[in-house]
This record gives sequence, structure tokens and C-alpha cells, in this order.
Amino acid sequence: MIARMSRVEIVCLRRELDEMVEFIQSDGHLHLEEVPLVVEGVSGFLHRVHLTEAQKDEFELLTNLQMTLNEIMPLLSYTPVRPHVLRLVEELERTSLEELSPQIRAWTRQLRHLTRQRLSLAENIELLSQFRRAMEWVAPLVRGRDVELGKSARAIILQNAPRDAVDHLERHCAALFGPECDVLLRKVSRTVMAGLIVYPVAFNDQVEQLLEEEGIIRLDMPHKKYPSGKLDAVMARLDAEIAESRRMLENVRRETATFAEQNGATIHAVRLVVQNRIARFEAMKRFAQSRLLAVIHGWMPTERIADLETAMERRFGGRAVLSDLSLQGISPAEIPTLLKNHRLFQPFEVLLSLFKPPAYGTLDPTPIVAITFLLFYGFILGDVLYGLAVIVAAWALRSRFRHLSAIKNAGTVGMYMGISGAVFGVLFGEYGGTLGEEWFGLGPVWFHRGHHAHLLLAWGILFGLIHVPLSLVLGIVEDFRQRHRRHALEKTGLLLGLGAVVAGTVGLLTELPIGILGGMAVILFLAAAGVLFKAAGAMAAVHLLEIVSLIGNVLSYARLMALGIASAVLAEIANLLGEEAPTFWVGIPLALVVHLVNVGIGVFSPVLHSLRLNYVESLPKFYKPEGKYYIPFRKEAAL
Repeated sequence: MIARMSRVEIVCLRRELDEMVEFIQSDGHLHLEEVPLVVEGVSGFLHRVHLTEAQKDEFELLTNLQMTLNEIMPLLSYTPVRPHVLRLVEELERTSLEELSPQIRAWTRQLRHLTRQRLSLAENIELLSQFRRAMEWVAPLVRGRDVELGKSARAIILQNAPRDAVDHLERHCAALFGPECDVLLRKVSRTVMAGLIVYPVAFNDQVEQLLEEEGIIRLDMPHKKYPSGKLDAVMARLDAEIAESRRMLENVRRETATFAEQNGATIHAVRLVVQNRIARFEAMKRFAQSRLLAVIHGWMPTERIADLETAMERRFGGRAVLSDLSLQGISPAEIPTLLKNHRLFQPFEVLLSLFKPPAYGTLDPTPIVAITFLLFYGFILGDVLYGLAVIVAAWALRSRFRHLSAIKNAGTVGMYMGISGAVFGVLFGEYGGTLGEEWFGLGPVWFHRGHHAHLLLAWGILFGLIHVPLSLVLGIVEDFRQRHRRHALEKTGLLLGLGAVVAGTVGLLTELPIGILGGMAVILFLAAAGVLFKAAGAMAAVHLLEIVSLIGNVLSYARLMALGIASAVLAEIANLLGEEAPTFWVGIPLALVVHLVNVGIGVFSPVLHSLRLNYVESLPKFYKPEGKYYIPFRKEAAL
């Protein structure tokens, strides 16, 4: 349902505006709107609140602090306990910016220093590790030779080098340095070759110049303090440096973790405090003031007005007044919508979060969507063990992300989905497919889906015959209530036309007297035509054609049967694969894999189709998502 809203005005002394803004932010129930002005900047009239120079300086400082905090937050990699952070926020609200600013700068310096160290060490480890891997490629060419890398031998890497380029290098070295120079190569992958050029020590500078001119990748020693060395010594030094860098990196990580544990909650709290103060300054731009008074306008749930008045009287005495303004001339589209459903239905509001909220004063479809969504989902899934698996997965999701309201609500909906699937599983006698019946003799309470597909189809169509007309009835009631008489009559005509088609179809397909049902169909069709001509005039013929679309809406509920049978058949296939496997150790894992795939399909496919039947076949007939979000001015509480 939609909560009743009131438009309120708060008038206080101008000198107490800052305290009033903090007060309504702490209360957290007032949806602010801009105070309308007759004129701006004329003496004797209200004018927009403008920040003083001191307030502008404070706002600029807060904005800079917020940017700094937003930069360092990702460096923490730490999520503190929410209640602890909120307690710190209450304490820090009384702290001045002069105290917060130096602390934030100190945190920033320390975190950036630790981050630079961590990145530098990680980069160094990666560089040394790559060099070591390259040395392992060259090692077979070096062993057995008395050479020093960087002094009497050079290790090289050739990438995508054609054969003629390799020949050119060999001939060039032989021509420049004579027979004492040797070029050794080995292929280490399809496109990469490792090489070693061995030469007299006297030619070291010339070889280096040649490799540079030819653009050949050289494996130079990673540090200038090790310009040359035997292969084993080079590898040993690399291993030692990598080990030392990893030890230092682990120390930096521990230091960062310790810093986060000691200061993370406080940093999160300071960030919330800064955001709250910025929000107060931004909110003041909506208000109006005179030389002595300040005026605030907003919307809030009617049931909260008495509590706000009591709290305001206790805080400000007679220095502030709250008035309930008239709604005359206010369009429903301007009134923010606050949904207030029973706690059983409240989590299902997440299913409608893809749309704007319903317009104020219209129908909230959350309870209807909740019931029909669970009915359709359970009818499709229809397996006790699958339902239990969905419950466990949803519970785990809800527990892991319970601090995020949207995911928490989605997890709660998922638990309801699992319960619905398990209930229908008992009705259909499905426990992991046919396992319940084969092992424990648990047959269906209602009927077996795989053996009575025609009955499953009939029930699917019946759901459509209930859901679609119900949506039309709700649309008719809503249109009459909102005084949209023409739309109400059009939907009435469509409902009568659908009734005519249903009556005629039942007369043809059953043994009931065709004459009675046929006459009823004719009467309903004539009534539908009459209502549509009265409502739409010349366009009535087009509306009569829409009856065919309604029939398609109803028939689309046959997907409930098709998806349900597909799930049941896949479960039976899983069991057959397990039974017919050559060994127990092959059959059980194979069956489990197929069952898990079926559960995965059962989580997503039924959800999509159950939502589609609501979003496409039902909601457009009565739901008006044209509302305005209720966004109360309150303290930031997200981590």
C-alpha cells in the first residue's frame, strides 16, 4: 500500500537555521522540496537562502575532504562492523573541521606511502620473476660453458623472428668478431626463441652495440650492482632478491592491514560525517528566508507529523512552528510515493524496482505481484529438493549481504521462492525428480506433471483466465476511482469481449449445452461492442481487435506447463544417467552435475517467465508507474 503523505512547512528563526537543518536530518523523515518564491531579491519578500562567506569556505573544505576520503577508501580493503561505525559517527558529529582535517591528511600520507611501497615491491617481484623465467630458457645453452653473462656472453630473446633474420645475425657476428664468436639458439614456444651469444671479453662493448642497432631484446642483469656473473650465481641472486622482496611485501601488507583495523572504522565514520555536513549545506539551497525567519517545505508520512512536532517543541520550544499545508492544486505526480507494505510483502518491492513507483493515490501492485509471482514460480519449479536448494542459496546470499537492503530483500524473496517450489513439489510428488517415489514411495498429492501434461496445460491456462481478467478489473476500478471514465469503459468492453470468447470456447470444447454458452457468448460480445462504441466511438473496431491480443495474453500462460515439464524431464534424465552409468562413482557425480544444472536453470528461467507474466500480461492493465520517489533528508548510513 501507499502511505498517506502530508505537505508541511517549518518556520524557525534565521539564526537557528543551521540547528534546524541538523535536526530534520537526524529525524530523517522529511522529503525536502524547494520553497516557492513570489520574487527574488526584493525587500519585504522571502528570498533564497545564500551561504555566508564562512559557510562557503567550510563547504569548499568539506568538498576537498570528501574527495580525499573517496580516494583513500579503496586503499583500505577493509569493511568495518556497521554498528561500530554508526556509533563513531555520533561521536564525530561534534568534532570540528580544524580537528578532522589534519587527521585526514595524516591518514592519506600514510596510506599512500604504504600503497606506493606495495605497488613498487609487487612490480619488482614481477620483473625479477620474468627475468628468472627468461634465464631458465637460456640455461640449457649456458651450461657446460665457462662464460659470464654480461661480460663474455649475452642472453637474447627473439620474437617472431624469420629464419633469414637469424641467419643474418649469425653471419654478422661471424664477420665482425670472427670464429671466436658463437650464436646459440633454442625455440621455447611457437613464436619465441632464446639465444646466447658467446664472445671474447674484449668484444663486449661491440656486441652490445650490435644488439642495440639490430633491435634485439637483451636479457641484461636486472640491477646495475650485478653487471655480470655466472649463471648459477645470477639465479641464486635472483632467488634471494625475489624472496626478500616477497618478505618486504608481506610486511607492507601486514602493516596496511593493521592500519586498516586500527583506523578503518574511524575513516568510514569521518567520511559519513563529511557527507552529512555537505548534504546539509546543499539542502539549504532549497530553503527561503527573510531577515529574521527561515522557511522549509517538504513532504512526510502523515503518521510521523505528531512525533516531529513533539520533538521540535522539545528542541526549539516556541522558536519553531510546523504547519500542515493544503494539498489543493497539487498534482499527484508532485507528491512523493512511500510504499508501506506488510513485512511479508515488503521484500517483494524489489521486483518492482525496475519501474518508477506508483503515482500517489493509485494502487500499489506489490501484494498482487508477490502472490502471483510465487504461484507461477512454484508451479514451474515444482520439486522439493530443488526448492530446498534454492532456500539454502537464498539464505546464504541474504546472510552475506544483509547490510545491502536490495540484496537482502532479493534473498528473502528467494527463500519464499524455494518454499513455493517445495510446496508444489509435494503436490506433484517430485523429490529430485523421481527419487522420492522410487526410494520412499512418495507419490503426488495432486497429480504427476510428466503423466498428465494436458492437466498441467489446463491449469496454466486457468491461471491466465484468472490473472488477466483480475488485472482488467483492477484497472477498471482504478480508472473509475481516478475519474478516467473513458479508459474504464474501454477496459470493461475488453473484459466482456474476453468473457464472450471464453464462453464460446468452453461451449465448443466441453459437453455443456452449446446453446446456453453460445447465447451467453453472443450477449457478452454485443455488450462489449456496445460499451466500446460508447467509450471510443469510431475507434471501437480497433478495440474489438484488441480482444484477440487478450486471448494471446491468456494463452501465453501455457509457458507454465512447458517450463514445468522441461524441469521435470531434466530431473528424470539426471536420475537415469546416474542409474545407467557403468559404476557408482561415475553415476552419482554425473547425476549431481545434471541436477545442479537443472537447479541453476530453475533459479533463473522460472523467475524470468514469472516476472514476464506480471510485467507484460498483467501490470500494464492497471499499474501506473508515474510516481515520484520519496527520498527523505537523512544522515548517510551506508558503508
